[in-house]
Amino acid sequence: MILGKLFEIMFKENIKIIITSNIKIENLYKDGLQREQFLPFISIIKKFSIEKELIKNEDYRKLRFKNLARFFYPLNEKTNFTVNQLFREITKGKKQTKKIITVKLREFEIQNYFEKIVRFDFNDLCGVTIGSEDYIKIADQCRFLVIDNIPNFSNENMNKQQRFITLIDILYEKKILLMISCASDLENISSSSNLIKPFKRTISRLYELTSPNRQL
Repeated sequence: MILGKLFEIMFKENIKIIITSNIKIENLYKDGLQREQFLPFISIIKKFSIEKELIKNEDYRKLRFKNLARFFYPLNEKTNFTVNQLFREITKGKKQTKKIITVKLREFEIQNYFEKIVRFDFNDLCGVTIGSEDYIKIADQCRFLVIDNIPNFSNENMNKQQRFITLIDILYEKKILLMISCASDLENISSSSNLIKPFKRTISRLYELTSPNRQL
């Protein structure tokens, strides 16, 4: 509602605006909570905007970050051994503590906390009922994050995939380095049918966040 009023005034003042998004105007905040309150903003944008799709066949992140030094697959003993070994190396000499963060009177415990180097199992991050506010608080405590056991996604675990997409968006914005173990390589992680398009952005960002060009 606030966005609608803001943009309505700007358009009346003939202020020219360039807006970028990963989503078409009509699909903004699709399936969002109380979306009907957001629809007037969409109507204003559609009325005063010329919508253009920019199509690029090449993903610049993939071109810049081809070698995935911190992305390991499949999920087996060898992968687990490699990740454990690297984790011991990067946390050598660092003190392990438990970190508790509080979001809206709700406590979340970080057990594997080594002076801003943090390790989670995927289900502990994305298999529980937490959201963007929690992920922002977690990211504020990290400079390097290890996520173990990321699965392939399907319609059956779509909720976990949506949380994972949200998490990666926040980690990307905060430039948190990642090390990951996953069921598949980056090009072959499957997706639920409803999240195929936004998940492409997640895959692209994972290329950058796990790249050897990004160092501690």
